[in-house]
Amino acid sequence: MSKRFVALLACTLLALLGTGATFNESNSNTDKSLQEKNVSAFEASIVEPFAQLESLSELMIEVGKETYTFKSDGTQLLSEELPEADQESLWDLLGQLISLQALTMEESPEHQALEKLACYHLISDDSFMIELALYAFAEQESYIGVVTTTDGAQETEQILEFPTVPVAITNFSPSYLAPALDFKLDTLSKITYQSAEHTFSLSHESELSAVEQSPFISGWFLHDLYETNFSVEYQQMEQFLLGLNRLNATELIDFASDDTALFQLVLQDATQYVHLSFYEGADYLMNVYWQETDTWYEVPQSLVEPLMLDMTTLWDNFIALIPLDAIEKITIEGLEQIEILHTSTVEADNETISHEFKLNGQQIDETIFRKVYQYLAALAYETPLTQTIDTNQIEAALTITYHFVSEDTPLTHVIEFYELSDDQYAVVKNGIQEFSITKAAIIDMLEQLTNLN
Repeated sequence: MSKRFVALLACTLLALLGTGATFNESNSNTDKSLQEKNVSAFEASIVEPFAQLESLSELMIEVGKETYTFKSDGTQLLSEELPEADQESLWDLLGQLISLQALTMEESPEHQALEKLACYHLISDDSFMIELALYAFAEQESYIGVVTTTDGAQETEQILEFPTVPVAITNFSPSYLAPALDFKLDTLSKITYQSAEHTFSLSHESELSAVEQSPFISGWFLHDLYETNFSVEYQQMEQFLLGLNRLNATELIDFASDDTALFQLVLQDATQYVHLSFYEGADYLMNVYWQETDTWYEVPQSLVEPLMLDMTTLWDNFIALIPLDAIEKITIEGLEQIEILHTSTVEADNETISHEFKLNGQQIDETIFRKVYQYLAALAYETPLTQTIDTNQIEAALTITYHFVSEDTPLTHVIEFYELSDDQYAVVKNGIQEFSITKAAIIDMLEQLTNLN
């Protein structure tokens, strides 16, 4: 079943409800957990509890003493308890729920003694229903699910182990389905991020030349943290921007906090600011203060996590990712003596450009060199430097000089590599020294180039 069933069920439900939503079909976390448990087919089998569900007319969620019921009106799922429930978030929750995978158990624990987290009832019609009661199974760091399927007068029950379950399901809160905050910003132009460890900003502006910006597709650049120019990594930026639009929040009345904020965001467009402070909450929730409106909100932690930027993967850490067609000459001095020349010629048809590459005066095959150039382009900063290199007293072990053109302007980058340790070089780019690189990356690159001779 898996993805095929989810897609089929999504189509069936869309036809029933007439919405434009789709389910989240990702089972990657569950699949990984199943693999980590190294479950033999002879010991257990994978079960997809909602495989028999083909349509949905009603969803009921029980958490503690609270019950939330959602019924189809032909176009969407409506609830008297949560009349403003966000439909897209509700469909995301349903997608996570029906995508769950579990393992059969040879010996079932006494689940009555475990902590009951939530109970979900998915009703297809008057005679068919699947109920999932979830319990925390701390002994195995997983979850026990009691799955009851009712089909007319026939009722069956299975006790299953769920290696992973999304927190939105294990710790459901109405905040998951609350309307998203509307910041009423036009085009977002700048983001300032502040935590106890870091303060920096992101914007569309960059000191990189146009040709150097071209390989990076996020369109956002890092500022105020390093002197080195960095593009923001595309996927993390995409997740951040999506997270801003999916910050489902419930307003807190008569609430205040004297705690220190975990982090703060300042969002800016051409005319206004939005200042948000994020604080620890309870039960997988966070408290958010919107300064301009003087309002506190409760937001699920999982919805805030995309905004908690990961400093280890935030930026693209290439040292000189320059498109080869823009290169005129590269010289390498030190460990090896290498000169690479590139000439391009516009053919008579004015539509074709031919390229010629020479390494130390010898012409080399274009296709082969383009592959080898990737080793140069992929050179990347490794870790921030903790010491300053006196470049006046120490000779560089290797110097790479790039001569290239951007928008008809000739440019030069000089990148020097200085001995730092047995396995690291300090990198000095155009006089700026902030990071190191592994010697292995340099050696590998030089071997690829010298093998072209």
